[in-house]
Amino acid sequence: MVFRNQSPRAGAWWLGLVLFVCLAAPGPARADWLSQLVADAEAWRQAAQIPGMAMAVVVDDQVVYAGGFGNVSQEVGAAAVDANTVFEIGSCSKAFAAALLAVQVDKGRLAWADLAQSRLPSFAMYDAWVSGQFQVQDLLVHHSGLAMQSLLGMMVLNYPPQRIVPALRYEKPVTSFRTSFAYQNAMYMAASLLAEPLTGQSWGEALRETFFTPLGMSRTVTSQAAKNALQNVALGHMILADGGLWTIPGDWSGNVMSDYALGAGAIRSSVNDIANWLRLQLSLGSFGGTQLVSTAQMRFLQAPLALVVDYAQGQDIDYWGPVSYGGGWMYFGFSPQPFLQHGGAVQGFKASMGLIPASKAGIVVLTNIGGNFTGVQSLNARSTTADKIVFHFYDLYMNRAVTAGQLEENMARLAALQAEAPSAQAAPAGAARAAPPLEQYCGTYVHPAYGSFTVSLAGGGLRIALGPDGYTTALLAGDSGFYAYPRDYPTAANLTLPFTFAFPESGPATMTLGAVMGFPQGAVFTRIGPVAPVGLLLGDS
Repeated sequence: MVFRNQSPRAGAWWLGLVLFVCLAAPGPARADWLSQLVADAEAWRQAAQIPGMAMAVVVDDQVVYAGGFGNVSQEVGAAAVDANTVFEIGSCSKAFAAALLAVQVDKGRLAWADLAQSRLPSFAMYDAWVSGQFQVQDLLVHHSGLAMQSLLGMMVLNYPPQRIVPALRYEKPVTSFRTSFAYQNAMYMAASLLAEPLTGQSWGEALRETFFTPLGMSRTVTSQAAKNALQNVALGHMILADGGLWTIPGDWSGNVMSDYALGAGAIRSSVNDIANWLRLQLSLGSFGGTQLVSTAQMRFLQAPLALVVDYAQGQDIDYWGPVSYGGGWMYFGFSPQPFLQHGGAVQGFKASMGLIPASKAGIVVLTNIGGNFTGVQSLNARSTTADKIVFHFYDLYMNRAVTAGQLEENMARLAALQAEAPSAQAAPAGAARAAPPLEQYCGTYVHPAYGSFTVSLAGGGLRIALGPDGYTTALLAGDSGFYAYPRDYPTAANLTLPFTFAFPESGPATMTLGAVMGFPQGAVFTRIGPVAPVGLLLGDS
């Protein structure tokens, strides 16, 4: 590590989020804020048993800190992490996706008020009226009316974005359009696909030409294959239910999930590269004397565009403000200055970034430990370390008096807000089997988005063929139904695809996909027969 250039829903739950810090009025930044931040970051990394981490801090368009901690993997003899080590940044990619659209607005190719469907014909919502009102800017702010993490099951099964985005039309809303915040990834996939005809390039190619090359981000890529071609890359680590870590190999089949995420989470980068991205953000679109994005568009993306939680003020809070979402940033109305923050969690990696625009100060933290999707709540602290460091940066730099307990409470609520605190997974194998004979479950089940899944008997048990390529695996009995493990995931990761069956006296049998990573999916498949028909897959004709 080296020092260089010294010179942040309606209802009681959401109200609880607002009450997560008790602060004394801030004063001048303490002289040792940076050294204290570095020391605390390393101590927290070790306490969370994170194999490797990198961090960079920018102040007044200068990189005042860039360094690495730990190793690129948990394996014995693994190389040390440095400021050039490449990690996945997950949902921190969303700000890049939003900025790419902003450039198209600058060029007159797009307007934020354009209907999304007019720009991306494959896009439609369940309600035709909503489809006719859904603007491009609505893709960015998570108020679509859908449930949190809709279509996550398709993502885990590695459906490509060209299948996931058209599937939005089959997702029934749970709230009215533009009334409630519910975090999504599919909308950012749609935003990415929408950009391609405007630029005449693939999403990744357009990002490289528009941002990566001008910003000198030579170690930033948008695919696993491109990452594997680089030297000095971190291996991801999946949290297991017993607290252990599984080192994810570079050729793991699940890596394609990040590739397919596009603007929702496809970027891999280093903190040295991301430091330049932070400089662009803090300079309102300017870098090295060149205006890459107009100041007006950068202000738009950094503004509170959609309310997340209502303004509230309690007796123990001297100041607070609303929590909103902008163009790929969470907007926290802290005093004395607003704070922009976003986290990113994928299989094996956790990232977090923060900006204090009025102070021209920012931070990025990248780690090679993933989000906690096991359902074991006691493991959440391991995956929230990156966010914890980013909020601690704000507290130190703005000299806010925040206790360790208040910071931990902040992290617990932030994890739930950003959809990284799932509930328990399906029961393990060996639980009581449902009453009907196994033969009754067999057949071909279809869903307009997922296509055909086939359940069959094999070796005295059930098997299911599912996903875009018909991957076949065991369908195991659980407490309240059956479940399958996605391809190549370790069973100790507790990630399952749970299914329940219904056999009505009249009408066809159904199979429903339950919660994935703790987020309800509710996709209902209808049985049509023992053989998968041709032409029922989404997009077939």
